[in-house]
Formats: sequence, C-alpha cells, structure tokens
Amino acid sequence: MAETCQTIGQLAQSCASQPEFYYKALAIISQAFNSPYAKINVRLQAGVVDNYHHNGPTDPKFWQEAVSSQLNDTINAGREKLKFHRSKNADTDLSIAIISSAIINKGKTIGAIALVCQSSTQKDAQVNQVLLDSLTQLISGLAQNIGQLKTEPDKKNLEQLGNLAKAAGYSSQKELAFAMVNNLCNRTGCDQMSLSSVSNNKVSMVAVSGHDNVSKSSLEIACIIGAMSEAVDMRKTLCYQHDKQNQQLDYRLHRKWHEFAGQGCVASIPLITDGQVNVVISLKRLAHNPFTDKELAEIQKMTETYALAFPLIQKANRSLVNHLSESLRNSVAKTFKPGYWAHKAMLLASLLAITWFIFGTMQYSITVPAKIKPASIRHISAAHNAMLIESNIVEGDIVNKGDILCRFDNQQLQLENNNLHAQLEIANIDISYYTSQADDISLQQSKAKAQLLKAQIEIINNKIAQTVVRAPFDGVIIQGDLRKQIGQTMDIGQPLFQIASDQGWAVELMIPENSITNIRAGLNGILAINARPDIVSELAIQQVAPGATIDQEKNIYICQANIDMDQQWVKSGMEGTAKIQIGPRKPWWIFTHKIIDYIHLNLWL
Repeated sequence: MAETCQTIGQLAQSCASQPEFYYKALAIISQAFNSPYAKINVRLQAGVVDNYHHNGPTDPKFWQEAVSSQLNDTINAGREKLKFHRSKNADTDLSIAIISSAIINKGKTIGAIALVCQSSTQKDAQVNQVLLDSLTQLISGLAQNIGQLKTEPDKKNLEQLGNLAKAAGYSSQKELAFAMVNNLCNRTGCDQMSLSSVSNNKVSMVAVSGHDNVSKSSLEIACIIGAMSEAVDMRKTLCYQHDKQNQQLDYRLHRKWHEFAGQGCVASIPLITDGQVNVVISLKRLAHNPFTDKELAEIQKMTETYALAFPLIQKANRSLVNHLSESLRNSVAKTFKPGYWAHKAMLLASLLAITWFIFGTMQYSITVPAKIKPASIRHISAAHNAMLIESNIVEGDIVNKGDILCRFDNQQLQLENNNLHAQLEIANIDISYYTSQADDISLQQSKAKAQLLKAQIEIINNKIAQTVVRAPFDGVIIQGDLRKQIGQTMDIGQPLFQIASDQGWAVELMIPENSITNIRAGLNGILAINARPDIVSELAIQQVAPGATIDQEKNIYICQANIDMDQQWVKSGMEGTAKIQIGPRKPWWIFTHKIIDYIHLNLWL
C-alpha cells in the first residue's frame, strides 16, 4: 500500500486538472485492491467527475447497481460504508465486500469512492475499509493542489504518505500508539513520549514509551494527562521549560508536570484532523536539552500523518454497540445544528412516540384458537333393547321436527300389547259379574287388576312409540349413520344420532393459562374462520370454564361465546382465530409483559 501512495503522489505531480487526477487515481486504487469494479463521483466547480474502472472478465453491469447505490448512500451520509456478502452456495467459499469512503473538502462532502474487493472475513473487509479511507483522504488533499505541485515528487511528502499507509495497516490503536512513541522517542532524542486518544475533549492515555502497560493510577500519568488536557483545550502546542518560565502565559498543568519531572522540559502537541483533536502527544526531556519551536513544529508535522489513521482504526475495530452509540451521538449533534429540519422533525416525532409509549394507552387484545359448534345439540340414544329395521338418515341431512330418523322391530311389543288387552277384557267381564252379585271384595280386586293392566298397556304403547325415532326439532344431523347396522340389536342407551338445532351457532375459545386472568364474561371480540377468513363476525363471551383442560400437554380454559352468524356454509367443527378485546393498557406493558413474565418465572426476579 505504500507503493500505491507513492504512485498517487507522483500522479498528482503530472496531472494538469482535477478530473484527470481523480479518474487516474481511481484506476490506481482499483488495481491496488484488485477490484473488478470501482466507481467515483466528485462534484467540482468545473463540473462533475462520474467514472468507473473495470478489471477482469465479469460484466461491469453486474456490479453497477449495488456499487452505485452504496456510492450515493455514502455521499448523502458523508461517511464511509461497508457491506459484506458471502456466497450462499455451499460448494464455493466466495465472499466479497463493497466498501466506500467519502471525499471531503473543507469539512464538506463533495463526493465518494466505492469499489468491490475480495474479503474472506468481516475483519478483512474492515481493514480494507480503513485503507480505502486513508487513500481517499490522500487523493482529496492532493487534488486541492493540482497544478501547484513541483515537477519532481517531494521525497519527504512521499515518506509521509508511506507512513500513513503503514499506520492504516495496524489492527488497533494501542498497537499503533506503542509503535509511534517508541519509534519517535528514539528519533527525536526525548527521554519519554506519551500518546493519548481524544474523544469529546476527553483524554484517554494509550501508550507511554518504555512501558508495556499504562497505570492510570500513577501520579506521573495523572500529571501527563492533565497537561495533555490543557493542550487540547488550548488547541495548540504547549511547552514548559527553563527558558520559557518568564513567558506571559503560565500553563499551570504543564508547570506542575515540569516540577514533578525534576524541572525537566515538557511539551504537549495536539494533532488536529478535520477540525477535531483526535490525538495528543506529550514529550519530556532533561532540563539541559530544551525544545525549540522549530523542533516541536517538525515533530508535529512528523506525527500528523500517523494521527490520520487513529480515527480510521477506531472505526474499523469498534463494536456494534459503539457503532450505534456513535451514530446516535452524530445524529443528535446534527439535530441541534442550524438547518437539518428533517433531523429536528424526526427527533420531535421520536420524543412524542416515547412519551406516548410510556404514558399513553392502546387497546390490548389477545388472539386465541376457536372452534364453531351448534348453539343447541340433542343426543338421541336407543330407548330399549330392540332390533334396528330401518334407517335412511345420514350425517349432514337436514330434518324437520317429527321426521322419522329410524325404526326398531316392535312385533314382540305388539304381542304383549294384545295379550294385555285380552286380560283387560277378562277383567272388565269380572267387574260386571261381581257387580251383579254384589260381591264387593271380588269387585274391588277385579277393578285393581283392570287398572294394573291399563298401566301396563300404556307402558307397552310408549315402548311401541319409541320404536319409531323422530327428530325432536328442526336441525341438521351432525353424527349418526345406522344403515350398516340394520338387523342388529341395539342395546338400551346406545347412541344413535346427534342433531344440531338450526337456531344459531356458538364458539368455543381455547384460552391459554397465561392469559386466562384477563378473560371474563361480557368481553367482546371478532372471529375469522379458516374456511372464509375474509368474513369477520362479532362474538361475546358468555361463560368461562372454572377448570382447565389438557390440550397437547398444555393447560387451556374453554370459554363459551355467542356469535351472530347466519351463513349457510358454516359447518359444525370449523376452526378459526378469535381476537378478544381486553381493554386499554399502557403500550410499554403490552410490548414487554411477556418478557417480564419470562424473567419472573425463569430468573426469579
């Protein structure tokens, strides 16, 4: 990557215009990443640079849409973007990343570069993203001086470009920081060099030369951090040593460090990138070897190229939580800047939504399985032991009240009936005879016998009537087909038919145990049947079962509900889904109560 930086630096010396430089730089970057497709879009005063560079046998149109979309997103967002893709084909292990970086000039986004590169892992893709950011910042800076650079490349500048590429190759800020302080400490003749990262003006010590670990509880480290903070607040290089003690401004924290270091020479240099202090370095020497202003300026220039990589490495290695946190902070910061009315409107809408979520109310409902059943069902059983001789009714038949459902053999009953009638005739003759003879005792016995025979005849008549089974009301046969049992003797009490009344339908609701406390008689809801989900009917709960029923190894409670449904296509046993309106609840409770219940039951909290 150092060679790529040098090539871009040489290109900047030879190009006569910015559009030419941007296009040729895109080709160099594309080849450095071995990218099959790369695209650049830059808005300049002279016009717009919108070109792409293609390598390899693939069709550029295959990549065009995805790369162009990410390029536009990067320009709108003003920051880098990365999308990692892995092949779904198990036979191949192909993975690529589409990476993009914004081109910024004087704090404003004027364009972006996006390209496709092979990356075996997400980590590799993040490293490539950091390198692309470094190269993008490089060409953005060089493009501002096109036509003003020397004909021969400045070796010092090219060395700094190589340093930037090397810095971008480090995997963490700590690794880069230790390499910087140990290397620069030897090159500048300092006794000690320290480096801290800066975020929101808060200084965090990263590395101290000669030390593998930094103890933040050390008094010396506390003095150094205080001096660094002073330089960050002043946003300029601060130095305290013997030859500058009589200066007009007295930097107290640097003076305190100077005294702690045994009257040694101390200095702090804040490194500013894109208008922000991202890194600050502090240096210490013995009193007999003071710093000069020229020397501090050279050290600052030497370290600025490394400092450019610090925010890039931080972005590449940040966690998802840190990424979301930073995005939120940036979004909030934009909201309070002049303009950005869309951000302000979104913030206001979010605050209103949060307020409603905590303090508002919404209708709470639960969805449960349901089953259709007739409002009234009559079970018909065999009245006595008899042989079935006729039955033409089957399930689904519509019957009217009094229609014959089946017949049983009644010959034996008819014989018994004839026998009882003959005995009754004899009893009546005896009554007439004893009446004429005035034999009161025998007369009373004959009358009693006649009454007994009449009762037996009535019983036999009832049994004969029961051998013809009739429909008790208008309805439909929902169970019963006796055609295959004709000629068999039916036992008393054996089920024959089930008849459902045609006066309406009812619903059985299967309520899970965790929702039964919210269910009570009088609640309303709606029902959609699986056979016709487009038709919704209203229901009202009439009764809640006091006990549970086991269904698929789970406790459920059966609730009975009335429903206003008069469709002819409805059949008993149809299933559907019912939505029961419980009442108003807090939105936060509706969306979180299941999680809270799970925590109570499983974690005992």
